[in-house]
Amino acid sequence: MSTHPLYLIDLAGDRPMLACPECRTWLVVTDGMLPPHRSDHKPDQARRDKTAPRRPRCGASRRPVVLDLSPSTWASKSAFGARDAGMRRGKRVFADPRSESSPQTPVPVPVFRTVRT
Repeated sequence: MSTHPLYLIDLAGDRPMLACPECRTWLVVTDGMLPPHRSDHKPDQARRDKTAPRRPRCGASRRPVVLDLSPSTWASKSAFGARDAGMRRGKRVFADPRSESSPQTPVPVPVFRTVRT
């Protein structure tokens, strides 16, 4: 599990959870293995449509998982990563939306666009 990215591991609860390395579905690690699942697995879906054809199992189903990371180490590393990500700035500049409360000021015409007479 030490090769798995930290943001795809959750050791905060009473049961360790891990995102599947292939389909990125969050699964509870049971008996040192990822449970069998399909690539179209949706945990919030109550029942699957019986008329739809079933997809094959995900390639990472029943993959053994070695928990070599303690919850305290995971918490400290993920907190450091979250702090580091919080200090980054985006590249994209978003326009300031003008609302009714702040009236828009007219933009003057540039000098090179004025007509000489």
